[in-house]
Amino acid sequence: MPMSGAGSGGSVFAAAGRSIRVPMGYVFLVVAAVIAMLFGAYSVGHSRASAKALADRRAQSAALLDEPAVADPLAQLGARVNPAGANPAPTQTRTAAPAPTTQAQRPPAGPGPNQRAGTAAATVGRDPRVAGLNYFICARLREEEAVRAAEFLSANGVAAAVTPADNASLRLVVATRGFSRDEMKGGEASALRSRITSLGRIYKSQHKGPTDFHDVYPEKHQP
Repeated sequence: MPMSGAGSGGSVFAAAGRSIRVPMGYVFLVVAAVIAMLFGAYSVGHSRASAKALADRRAQSAALLDEPAVADPLAQLGARVNPAGANPAPTQTRTAAPAPTTQAQRPPAGPGPNQRAGTAAATVGRDPRVAGLNYFICARLREEEAVRAAEFLSANGVAAAVTPADNASLRLVVATRGFSRDEMKGGEASALRSRITSLGRIYKSQHKGPTDFHDVYPEKHQP
């Protein structure tokens, strides 16, 4: 059978000796469906490519963040000087040399008129005397005056302490240099007594002290 011509309302296809008339509306639908499928495939492919590119950029950023710091040239130089496995040379730190320790110098024999008593602390409340030795008792005063007198003596080369007396309201001002019985006959004990009395005159005249230590006397400590 010969193939008939295309009509105005559809298309004619020849198959197996027969002609099939397809409406043009179906043809348009098929073409539109094919175009839509192609566009959808393109969109899916483009989205996947964009997602992969974004993932690659994120991976590169993470790699940059985890990248170790730039090597210090000085550290590399040190590594070449001290190769791995070798014991590094110990780092020496220069410290200031300690000031030489010197013994306190004995102050001059007589303090000046403006010298302040109490520049050396006197022992207060703890009796430093050793049983059996002899000590010079410089004065018996009320505690405040006894402390001031002992500080004056200590500041001027005669170490002194404030110790309890047999009267609860008084304190003893004691030179803490002890002497044995034989030493009391020597010149050192005599020199200490003279030193105490000479300081006593200065203490009373220049520092308004209540005593000049004129009645200083030795006493054997027997606790």
